Amino acid sequence: MRMPTNLILNWYAVILGCVTCISTCVAGRTIIEKWDLTDFCYTITDEMWERTPDWTENNESPPMSIRSAVKKANDGLKLLQAHGMVEKISPEDGAIWEIEHIGLKKLEGDKWFWRIEFEYKRLSGGASGVTKPAIVIVLMDGTILLPKRNGCN
Repeated sequence: MRMPTNLILNWYAVILGCVTCISTCVAGRTIIEKWDLTDFCYTITDEMWERTPDWTENNESPPMSIRSAVKKANDGLKLLQAHGMVEKISPEDGAIWEIEHIGLKKLEGDKWFWRIEFEYKRLSGGASGVTKPAIVIVLMDGTILLPKRNGCN
């Protein structure tokens, strides 16, 4: 019995997608992002924790607007590039980093953070292939967290 071509392609996409699986784990003051089979650990110091405003149920909007978070995330992407954690690319290279997803995640209590995920996009021609994402974490006071690669040790 032959498997339908579209089923084979769908399974291939699932297997290929797992190479760049992304998961987020929040444990107290530590955020672990897993992508491309690598752990990236973002740690919030006591000082950062104290500076970060709460987002309580009494406030309809978070302490940092989405627009401000996006501006900070673009700065964070440059930091990740400067530290060699993601590729440096530009339109001259025929590709750009583009925001793929923006979300709010809860730490503990009334502490929240912005999680902005960038994806590598080709500007023209050819398939982009499998690329690593770039994930930027921004605390509600505007602090950009720079991760450690390969765990929290």
